[in-house]
Amino acid sequence: MPQRNISIKEEEAMSRSPVMMAVLALITPALAAELPKSGSFKTPSAFKGIEQATQFGGRVLSHGVVYGIVTEDNPLHIKTANCPYISDIDGDTVTLRGECAWTDGQDNIFTEWNTKFSASKGASDGAQTFTGGSGKFNGIQGSNPFQCQVVGKEGQFTCTQNWTYQLSK
Repeated sequence: MPQRNISIKEEEAMSRSPVMMAVLALITPALAAELPKSGSFKTPSAFKGIEQATQFGGRVLSHGVVYGIVTEDNPLHIKTANCPYISDIDGDTVTLRGECAWTDGQDNIFTEWNTKFSASKGASDGAQTFTGGSGKFNGIQGSNPFQCQVVGKEGQFTCTQNWTYQLSK
């Protein structure tokens, strides 16, 4: 049988093929697994906010976006959140309201949320309700009320969301 010279690039590609096949074989069942149709669970998360604020006398009005990561796996495989908001700070009282797009990296759950708390305490409890979803989350119903704690001086905070959901499919 004639011998063929194999280039280094071809040899590297051939050696990677079995590894890639093994990785795909391991993750494909997890990706294809059907999500539970309903349930409840908690997720710890961390957020960083970026805002623009304007002071009017003793009051501060602002708007911005908080970017979050969910730090543990969960039944819906939600990984990140992108949450635009508006805020009103009057003395020590902070009022926030906004929306979020929570994603598993492919599809989204959309929510509306609000909270009111004392700035000096740096902790808040808030309400969050699902307003819709995309892809596999289309028609989802539920809520994920939260408890948050400020942990940094640059807009960082940690939260726990308490999810309750019902998928439509």
